[in-house]
Amino acid sequence: AACDRFPEIAGKPNTPMIDLLVATLGGTVDLVIGDRLNTDGLLAERLGARFALVATGVASAAEIATTQQSASLVGSDLAAIAELVAGSAGAHQ
Repeated sequence: AACDRFPEIAGKPNTPMIDLLVATLGGTVDLVIGDRLNTDGLLAERLGARFALVATGVASAAEIATTQQSASLVGSDLAAIAELVAGSAGAHQ
């Protein structure tokens, strides 16, 4: 406030990051992959995208159990998420 300006928070899941992703990716984000419910999950929600939760230890088992309804996919690691994504892509063909 000393310079009469307010800070702009630009990281996920804030508006500047969403605007950058939409501009960079041409307006559509289909899937957000992450291990944090409070940032990655919320980013996906704000983008209108599916959310793949990687259960690598950041989110507790209790959080994952209660969040699976909003996570489109849950995998133990990135390889598991890749298999799930490949399987869901095959189901849509």
